[in-house]
Amino acid sequence: MIPRAAAQAALLLALAAAAAGLTYRFHPDRPALYLTAESADPDEISVADALALEKSRGVIWVDARSNSQFALAHIPGAIRLTDQEWSDLMFPFIKILDADDARRPLVIYCDAQKCAASKAVRNRLRYEVPIGDREVHVLHGGWPAWQAATASKQH
Repeated sequence: MIPRAAAQAALLLALAAAAAGLTYRFHPDRPALYLTAESADPDEISVADALALEKSRGVIWVDARSNSQFALAHIPGAIRLTDQEWSDLMFPFIKILDADDARRPLVIYCDAQKCAASKAVRNRLRYEVPIGDREVHVLHGGWPAWQAATASKQH
């Protein structure tokens, strides 16, 4: 009786694990697994390093997310600049860069660990905008990493 119950429990556990794995693998809004997060690319910056840079030299936060996501929440002082709305958002952005005598580094973020929007904005800034040798970084982990890092500091 006990071996049969143990076998049934093991079977149910295996089926549940398989279902969870498949759901995670194919779900379009799956969360990032921070314990298995990939290392940062050379042009990416961690939240801790970005905050240290902000404290020492100041940074300009650039939000590459949609207007609806930005309206819900964003890094304080962030400026929206997206690849899709480039022509509408570029003029105000250039005015901010021109007024920035300190030539603060730019830190671009979007809404996920592997979000390509930050890198698209970074590439356009480097090749289409006269930013010179100004530092441009992509925030590793994006908005979710920012939220996780700042939430842990608040508690």
